[in-house]
Amino acid sequence: MMKLPDGSQTPHWLQKINYATNPLNYMEINYQRYGSIFNAPVIRNFKQLLFVSEPKALQQLFRVC
Repeated sequence: MMKLPDGSQTPHWLQKINYATNPLNYMEINYQRYGSIFNAPVIRNFKQLLFVSEPKALQQLFRVC
């Protein structure tokens, strides 16, 4: 099984607020901290939701699967 990329340890509810109020800033900060693929559980109650910030990273993700 593939290990999920890292993501913020900030409580999910606070991540959701940050994403809802300023999604571009949220994505930029997490990109800088965790790279081009990061886990961001900001939609519904999903514990894993991968964000991909670059097309090359998306290609890399599909090569692994």
